[in-house]
Amino acid sequence: MPPNGFGCRCRVRQLTREEVERRGGPSEAPEVTQTEWTNKRTGETMMVTEGLDPGWDYNPGKARLAGVEKQAKEKDKAFAKAVGTPDKPAPSIKSVVPSALSTLKNITGEAIGRILEQIPGAEKRLAKVAEFTQAKDIKTLIIKQAEMGQRNRAASRIREQVLDYLDEEQRRYGHNNYTITNPSRTGGFTASVFNHVVVKGNSKVKFSDKKAKQVAEELKAAVKLAADTREKGDAPGLWTIAAKASPEAELVATWVHELGHQVHYWAGAERAEKVAKRFLSRYSQSGISRRDYYEYHAEHFCAWLFDRDAFAKFDPDAARYFDELIEKAIRGQERKRHD
Repeated sequence: MPPNGFGCRCRVRQLTREEVERRGGPSEAPEVTQTEWTNKRTGETMMVTEGLDPGWDYNPGKARLAGVEKQAKEKDKAFAKAVGTPDKPAPSIKSVVPSALSTLKNITGEAIGRILEQIPGAEKRLAKVAEFTQAKDIKTLIIKQAEMGQRNRAASRIREQVLDYLDEEQRRYGHNNYTITNPSRTGGFTASVFNHVVVKGNSKVKFSDKKAKQVAEELKAAVKLAADTREKGDAPGLWTIAAKASPEAELVATWVHELGHQVHYWAGAERAEKVAKRFLSRYSQSGISRRDYYEYHAEHFCAWLFDRDAFAKFDPDAARYFDELIEKAIRGQERKRHD
C-alpha cells in the first residue's frame, strides 16, 4: 500500500493471484517505526507512524464499524433501561398529567408534567399525584380566555372538540364544562361534578426543556416566600407569587391549584376544622366562614407539592394532613358534591 497523506494522488488496484505471482509474489510488510511530530498550530507533540501524515494512521472503515457497534450497544442499553428485560423489568413510569386537550400550540399537558418532575425533592409526592390523576382519569383543558367566556363564538367553536375529549357523562354539562362568568378574573377552575380541570393559557407562555428546571425552582421558592411574608404579616397567595415569577410558573401553579380541589373532592371534601389553624395566604381563608374549606385545600395542596419541607416548617400538622389526604383521594370511590 502507498503511504497515506494529505494531497496523496496514489491509487490502489486489486491484483489477481496470477498477477502477484508474475510480479514475484507478495512483498514483506515494512517495519513500523514511530517518530515525534509537533502540531505547529497547538504546539502539541505526539508520536506518529513514520511515513504517514498525522491523522492518517487508522483504517476509516474499521473505525466507522467500531463506532456503529458502540452506538448500537448504547441504544440497546438505553432501550433495556426504558422497557426492561425479562430478568429486570423497567420501573413503572406514570405521567403526572396523563391527559390534556389544549387549543394553544405553545402549551401541552406534557410540558406541565415535565416542569413538575423537575421540582427538587418532590419525587415521592409527584408519584402519589400521578397515581391519583391516573386512577381517577383526571383530564385537563388548556384554553384561551375568549374560549372560556359564556355565550360567545370562540366558546361555541370548540364545544364539540371539548365534549368529544371529555367522558360521556360530562356531555350533559355542555359548555359549562369549560366556560365561566368573567374569565378575565380567573386563571382556571374545576367543579366537584367534573373529572377535569380547566386552565387559561396565553401566548406569553414559552415552555422548553431548558427552562423547565428554572420554573420548577420558582414554584418551590414560592412556598418559602409565602411562609416568610406571612410571618411578617403580609399574605400573597402562591398563585400571585408564581405569576410574578413567570407566566409558565403561573400556569403550572394554576393547574396544581385546581387539581388540589379534585384531590379534596375525592378525599370526601373534608372541612378540616382541626387542622386549618394557619393560612399561607388570605386567599386560602376564602370560604372558611362558610365552613367549606375549598380554597384552603387547593392553596395548601400546592405548598405541600412544591416544597413540603418549607410547608411543614410553617405548619407541621397541615403537612401531615396532606400526606394523608392524597392517600384518601387515591382510595376514594366517589367525589363528594358541593353542599
